[in-house]
Amino acid sequence: MKFNELAKNRRSIRKFTGEKVSKEDIETILETTLTSPAACNRDSVHYYVFQDEKSLEKLSKLKPSGADFLRECDVAIMILGDKELSPGTYFQDECIAATTMQLQVHDMGLGSCWVNIVGGQYDENTTSYEYLLKEFDIPEKFDIQCIIGIGYPAEDPEPRNNRKIKDFVRFDK
Repeated sequence: MKFNELAKNRRSIRKFTGEKVSKEDIETILETTLTSPAACNRDSVHYYVFQDEKSLEKLSKLKPSGADFLRECDVAIMILGDKELSPGTYFQDECIAATTMQLQVHDMGLGSCWVNIVGGQYDENTTSYEYLLKEFDIPEKFDIQCIIGIGYPAEDPEPRNNRKIKDFVRFDK
């Protein structure tokens, strides 16, 4: 598939068949994601792979809505940025990696959806970020922008074709 077709046809998938994603496919996803650009090649992005049902259940509860589908996916990958290694760009590096990951997943015929962590609340006293640090024993030097849920899609949403260049792009003449 050509890149422009891949980008146009990738959609968020929140319903999965339950079929297992192979270890080889997970490795391919991670190997491709590791090629993502990063500021000054600092390699500040790390990944935490979840496949255990109990862990996926914990992840699905990280905020009141928007993460519940994680209990149904086969694998979830948390994307973490090392705030000490790359203090000015860790969050950008994480987002670039997450985008690369989702495009690779789609190219393989799998589905994915981004769960946003930034600004999320687990409950009135605990942010989603704080919940994740505690539940999964993650050092505070790591930021978490998102978690990508991955699996075999049980839905086929229509591609998003309603955005036009004239409405979103300004050219300097």
